Amino acid sequence: MNSGSASKPDSTSLSGFGSALPLAVIYAVGFMSATFLPVWVSAMAEAFNVSPSRVGLVGSIELGFLAAASILTAALPDNGNRRSAIAVALVVNVAANLLSTVSSTMTLFLITRVVAGTTNGFLLATVNRRAGRSASPRKVFAGQTFTIVMFATLFFTAAPYLLAHWGPGASFYFAAIAGVVALATVSLISVTETGLEPEIERPRGAATDLGAVLLLAAPTVAFFVHGTVWAYLAPAARNAGASLQTLAYVLALGGLFNPFAPLVAGWIGSGRILARAALIGGIVMFTVCLFCVAGSGNAKLFAVGLTFQPFFLMFLLPFYLERLSQLDRTGKFVAASSACLMIGTAVGPTVGGLIIDYDRIAGLAVFDVGMMAVVLVFTLAGLFRRRSRLDEEPEFAGARTYN
Repeated sequence: MNSGSASKPDSTSLSGFGSALPLAVIYAVGFMSATFLPVWVSAMAEAFNVSPSRVGLVGSIELGFLAAASILTAALPDNGNRRSAIAVALVVNVAANLLSTVSSTMTLFLITRVVAGTTNGFLLATVNRRAGRSASPRKVFAGQTFTIVMFATLFFTAAPYLLAHWGPGASFYFAAIAGVVALATVSLISVTETGLEPEIERPRGAATDLGAVLLLAAPTVAFFVHGTVWAYLAPAARNAGASLQTLAYVLALGGLFNPFAPLVAGWIGSGRILARAALIGGIVMFTVCLFCVAGSGNAKLFAVGLTFQPFFLMFLLPFYLERLSQLDRTGKFVAASSACLMIGTAVGPTVGGLIIDYDRIAGLAVFDVGMMAVVLVFTLAGLFRRRSRLDEEPEFAGARTYN
């Protein structure tokens, strides 16, 4: 790589655990509202005495503002010194979550969720950009994914108790507490060189941009496909002959495995061949799990597929984010990734519902396998695209050292 000061990645400020910790916690905070969406939609619908679809629309609007804020933040120049902006965004985010719990009307509730979504989008894009400029981005991304899973496991395990004692706003109280924890870690984020703007690390041609677009589209489609199935696990269980009690048991079992997925992704070797093989193998296994859940019609295969479907999705994400950070050292594609993943997550349940209504759950299985074939094509095209001589660089962490 070139060693000019204007192009040097922020390796010193993010290589240690102390600087990576706030990036992981803040990233989890940014994802919380979307992660807890199934809980707070039903709880707030009951609190406001309205249909779940009305509150679900609020959730969609929030995710829309999150995506817009994330894309806008990714498009703006970054001098690497946004610690104060992150702190302000977290304070506003905590306030918005607390106000959501005491909103007396749907209008006020919508406003608080728009504010929360906007700050979440800014936080996700900002910390992802910094993570992409680290010395070991895949390890940082893996830490972020691990933190999301751990917060989600903690919340869903305690959800019955929290809803009983904190009321319908339990999700927002939990997110506010997590926001305070994240705020306490902001001081650990190292301030980069003043004026650092790594806009150009090496000559970039159309091949580089196309590769980044493909490797951004691939996980977006994967999250979309996951959403088409995840929102309709009850009909999928009935199709496989599994009871709802079995469904709950399998989800709990999967929760024990999911935290290990990003850890495994961060541990797998630094060579580009092994990393590519792991990514492609993860896509194949995720596809198999999808088919077992939606198309097998067998209770045992359903249970196995459901246990590991989220595992392999979380396993894939750090690889994609690391590769994006290598193709575009400005961090813009990585910063925008949160918006794309949210869009895929938001659209998935709608499309899945339409397919189930038209062709039942078996039709959804065929559709999802076909879409995962698209993911595989996008991934292969992005990984093995042809490079120009000026654009050559050791791929997939081959030039990096992972301790």
